[in-house]
Amino acid sequence: MTVLPQLRTQYLAELNAVIEKMVSSSAKTDQMEALVKVCQHIATTVNTSRYHRLSQCIERIHSLVNKLRHQQNANSQPLNADALFFLAQNHGIAISRHDLNDGKASSVSFAYQQGYLSISEAFDALSALFKHQRHSQLASTLNSPAYLSQCA
Repeated sequence: MTVLPQLRTQYLAELNAVIEKMVSSSAKTDQMEALVKVCQHIATTVNTSRYHRLSQCIERIHSLVNKLRHQQNANSQPLNADALFFLAQNHGIAISRHDLNDGKASSVSFAYQQGYLSISEAFDALSALFKHQRHSQLASTLNSPAYLSQCA
């Protein structure tokens, strides 16, 4: 299935208008917000889970907007201002920025920041890492002599 031609034309026109304004405008922050709103509009009017490529494009746009925001406000914005951190935090995976940049999670975070992984791929990888980490911690606690002596 494809997106209806009239919707495709409308979305392309909206995206082109916003991108042209971004290129020519000095107020990049306002234009980034406009780009995010267009993407959100597309995502809510089209069932993006049925259109894998469209969903990937929207994720890449969100990722680029977050990178631009981070670069633009590097001195004034906290380091935890990226989509992957908030997604992980909202799902109870990463508690702090340190968790995201520590150990094996740091390679996933770096790959996402460099654009090698989409946000969904990075989130899945982090989910698996933190699940494995919690399982390992639980197993070591259950097998520790202190815990076993309490059970006896």
